[in-house]
Amino acid sequence: MMEELGVFPHNGTCTSPLIIGELIYLNTCNGMDWTHVNVRSPNSPSLIALNK
Repeated sequence: MMEELGVFPHNGTCTSPLIIGELIYLNTCNGMDWTHVNVRSPNSPSLIALNK
């Protein structure tokens, strides 16, 4: 996700996939940098849905 979507995960990241029908929903964990002041990639998605 970091390379393809420009997501910058914040600290320790975790997500639990949610499957509904033919889609898998995932939290990208996009967030702030280590300073907790700047959002490194504000235009990147927080949630994505992918075809199974």
